[in-house]
Amino acid sequence: MDTFILAYAVIFFFGLAIMLRCGIRNARGVFIIYFSAGCVYPYIVFSTEGVIPTFLRSFLDLSITPYVGFIATLAFLITAASSAFSLRPIHYDVSPMRIRVSRLETLCFFALIFFAIYVALSVAYAGSVQNALLAAYARVRTNSTLANIRSIFFWGNIVFSTFAFYGMRFSKPRFRTRALVLFSLLTAAILSLVDGGRAVFILFLLSLAAPELLRARTISLFIFGLVGGAVVLGVSYLMLSWRYAAQSAQILSDGGFSLAGALNGLEFIDHIQVSIQYAERFGYNLGETYLNAALSFLPRALFPSKAVPLAAQVRGYLFGDETGGIPPGLFGEAYISFGIVGVILISFIFGRALLASSTLCKRAVHANCPVRFAMAGIMVPLIGFTLVRGGLDIGVLRVGLPFFWIYISVLMATNKSNGSRNRLGLRSNQISIYR
Repeated sequence: MDTFILAYAVIFFFGLAIMLRCGIRNARGVFIIYFSAGCVYPYIVFSTEGVIPTFLRSFLDLSITPYVGFIATLAFLITAASSAFSLRPIHYDVSPMRIRVSRLETLCFFALIFFAIYVALSVAYAGSVQNALLAAYARVRTNSTLANIRSIFFWGNIVFSTFAFYGMRFSKPRFRTRALVLFSLLTAAILSLVDGGRAVFILFLLSLAAPELLRARTISLFIFGLVGGAVVLGVSYLMLSWRYAAQSAQILSDGGFSLAGALNGLEFIDHIQVSIQYAERFGYNLGETYLNAALSFLPRALFPSKAVPLAAQVRGYLFGDETGGIPPGLFGEAYISFGIVGVILISFIFGRALLASSTLCKRAVHANCPVRFAMAGIMVPLIGFTLVRGGLDIGVLRVGLPFFWIYISVLMATNKSNGSRNRLGLRSNQISIYR
């Protein structure tokens, strides 16, 4: 048995106690669940059986796994501590921000336009609808500008449809408007199912139940977690089966894919370890990852020398090709950049993001605010899961684009007031979730 596990358990439970005291009906709760499933459980298996249960296990140097456990638990503790304090009082007594009924059809119109553009780009890239579906499920990385630019319209559809849904929930629009909202939601569900992957599809569905989840009693959340876990397992199994079929993966022909395999990819302690081994092999890149992430919006057709994502480079290190990606994750890429110092810094910054999500969720509940519920439904899983999983390397697009469209949606959807306005036409407390 690993002799360090007791010390790591103390660090983890200390950080857990801090987060539980501060409240977990926000991105903290998502992060706790993901960290427990992706780091704590695999490390317990390692300490008892001497192996990490992951498809990357053949690449892992188990002699440094105890050090990886230290890095992971240190990141968890610093994140918890950073998310627990504010330099100034946080006020939750805010005015509700209403989504104007007259804007619902506009939101739906743009959502449907984005869906149509996404489909058109997919067909132009793949040659046919059938090939586009197969390419989406195969999830093979491409340098095609047509294929990569689809993310803009993908997230535009998701965000605008979500805001339209919450506008409908908190008002009584006419039948035509309700039909448009439901149809735009259908297109968002289709895009999430086809091209978003298991995580995006499941989190999209959960985002529509933000008010219920944020107001639920603890026992209700527990029951929901058990039922939801079973549903996630089933959906994950189906989606991975379809993906492997699209890839003509050997695992299907060998009969090696089981229901337990549906949890494949949820571990991330192995990605942290691969990142440490990658840094030992190639050295620290001193923040080059973040510079490349900031430039990821630039089209490769105009900048052919743009670096490939770090996730693709790590895959190349492991498998010898860059056709896909092995994301180091938020903490792994920080280690590749600056070692343990980078992990400490990014953990502190990430903790502040968790605090912001907590503030947003509490204000949504206190004010019964449809705009903040819509924002929370989208942002909480993005911060607590997607950002941790993908890091800034790919999170700039997967998290940055939704945040951009959220900002645009707020500008388009909120009520006007006779109060003081800035040049964007919104009062200051309608722009910032911190006030």
